[in-house]
Amino acid sequence: MYSYNRRPEDVVGNSTAMLQYWDNMPDAAQNYLLSSPVSIATLGELTLMNEQLKYLTDEPPAVF
Repeated sequence: MYSYNRRPEDVVGNSTAMLQYWDNMPDAAQNYLLSSPVSIATLGELTLMNEQLKYLTDEPPAVF
């Protein structure tokens, strides 16, 4: 896994359920979220984001 200046808690907060879900996400999805300024507030949003990111490759995210 790559090293970013963010931690999983910066993306999903301190919710135990969200951190457990985070641990089961693919590395590519975790890396994408850690490298972006996104923060996710609910488990439903995290689940939806994981579904959208499951087709990621090793390419870095697009910068807008």
